[in-house]
Amino acid sequence: LGFSHFLVHSEVVMRNRVIPLLVFFALLFHTHIALAHSPIEKMLPQAGAVLENAPTQIELWFEDPVELFQGSIVVVGEQNKNVTLEKPQLDPNDKRHVIAMLPNQLSPGKFSVKIEAISYDGHQVKENYQFEVKKPVRSQEEMLQNFKLERSSPEDGTILSKSPEQIELWFTDATKVTVFGVFDDQDKVVPIGEPIQDPANPNHFTVKMSSQLHKGTYSVHWYATVGQFEKNSVYYFAVQKYTPLKGSNGISKDSIFSHVGFLQFAHWLAFVGLLSLAGGSLFELFVARGRGNVPRWRMASNLFYGMASLGFIVEFILNRINYKQVQWNEFFTFSFVWIPIIQIILLTLGFWISKGVFRLTLLSTTVLLWAITGHSSTPSYGGTWSILLDGFHLLAVSVWLGGLIGLLLMIPKENSLDWLKVVGKTYSKWALGSILTIGISGVLMSNNYVTSYSIESFLASNWGKLIIIKMVLFIEILFIGFLQMRYLKKISIMGLRLLKQLKIEVYVAGIILVVAAVLIDLSPKEAEQGVFPKSAIIKEVKATIGITPLKMGTNEISIRFDNQPDFKQVRVKLTMPPDWIVEDNAFSLGNGEYRLTGDFLHAAGVVQMEVHAVTTQGEEITFPFEIRVPGVMF
Repeated sequence: LGFSHFLVHSEVVMRNRVIPLLVFFALLFHTHIALAHSPIEKMLPQAGAVLENAPTQIELWFEDPVELFQGSIVVVGEQNKNVTLEKPQLDPNDKRHVIAMLPNQLSPGKFSVKIEAISYDGHQVKENYQFEVKKPVRSQEEMLQNFKLERSSPEDGTILSKSPEQIELWFTDATKVTVFGVFDDQDKVVPIGEPIQDPANPNHFTVKMSSQLHKGTYSVHWYATVGQFEKNSVYYFAVQKYTPLKGSNGISKDSIFSHVGFLQFAHWLAFVGLLSLAGGSLFELFVARGRGNVPRWRMASNLFYGMASLGFIVEFILNRINYKQVQWNEFFTFSFVWIPIIQIILLTLGFWISKGVFRLTLLSTTVLLWAITGHSSTPSYGGTWSILLDGFHLLAVSVWLGGLIGLLLMIPKENSLDWLKVVGKTYSKWALGSILTIGISGVLMSNNYVTSYSIESFLASNWGKLIIIKMVLFIEILFIGFLQMRYLKKISIMGLRLLKQLKIEVYVAGIILVVAAVLIDLSPKEAEQGVFPKSAIIKEVKATIGITPLKMGTNEISIRFDNQPDFKQVRVKLTMPPDWIVEDNAFSLGNGEYRLTGDFLHAAGVVQMEVHAVTTQGEEITFPFEIRVPGVMF
């Protein structure tokens, strides 16, 4: 009798705890639109391009495949007038390549391209950039768009035998140097004179050095203007020996709470409802086999069905609000829209119409559909292999969680300990297999999502922090499971402790699903850090890249060549869409080793790197690399 009273009291306690938990979520969360995950690798026309001839189309290459709608690409001309543009199309051979035709020839002028695509995991990819179609008559400001430093003395990337007496600059057009500065390798200002313009050549400037320069590397910074237009750049030289520049570095971050909103609450509702319903149905069929308090489970399953349905509906409404500019017929073509609709249909059919094994099949299929709407559906996160792992992971979570809840709800009022002894032992075998599957698949998926990282980059990202939290909670689950197996062997004495541990496990599971609900909208790319590939072989010459430190700020880039130790010149080009481009000559240290130092990694994300090596015979060899800088992409 005392044991039955305990069970009734436990149900009241659980109900009184679950309801405040739901209220807490509703009050805490606010609507949040996720940041873009997939950067744009290339665009044509290029950002900032000044074209002699009007383009006939806009072309974009994304890092990952995207989904499009009518307004995914908008071209705006002068006076803020939209340019007629055909609906953008995906290249059938490359889903990362988008083409939008311009049916009418653009008249001369400046144009803005506004881009809004959607990645496979439902996140917005927004960008905008400008290009210009050349006009017959151009102002000084327009002419300066092609303005650059033509040459300098000392030259970029050279190591001088002694301190220079002056610095000379030759620009491509007449200009005015407004700011000029030289910094040593400790980031200290070097005293210099004022830039003096050559009266015979307005493109030429001379700057006298005020003192002798010590050994090491120096950076030269300049700003030049024509009218209201201004350009700036940096180049580097060294005296007697190359030394890396000192400076600050960091990884961009944001708050986890900025990613918590109603959408994450909807994810949580859907997770708890559907996973509990599917796993509980399996528990009823194959573990309990009709024994125990089945009516109580079936009453509770109504709550889980309602939670899952409400979660899917709220997700649909919030996605529609976020993409209100998209027409309805296009909106329903997005995978993160039509797949949840199918999930609601299967969920309803499985819950209200089907019974037994067929119900379990429909509910399990509904769970598996999540695997093709999240991170695993993106090719850069593993593609088919990650989808399979995600499917096993989700089913295992469902078996564990649904069985756990079913075990608590179906405990009969009479012969409770005997029922727990038999059914609990059977469930413990299912739970053990599920926990092992969850752990193994989770580790493999994380490894697919982030293939290269450091401990610092992993812990700096919100995605990495939540993965660590999940791991800690998972270890706690393992410990609780170990205690439960001990209690089952002495259930006549430890029955109350077993029930207490089961309830704690349910609460921990609820927290894990909160973490999962937030994780689904975070980008694993924030934790990525590395150079891909580390080595490239072109024309039998091997180039190996190293970057220290590989994060935003001042860096040192090392290039090592094998089979071709000496080049006439080695130049490195770094690009990051839409319009960031940096080019510098590398310092030659001999024996095929070259170095660059400076503020090369200015933001988190993917930086495209090209190493252009020119042989003594004038042949140029280009080595392509990709640098993944950790941090939040603002």
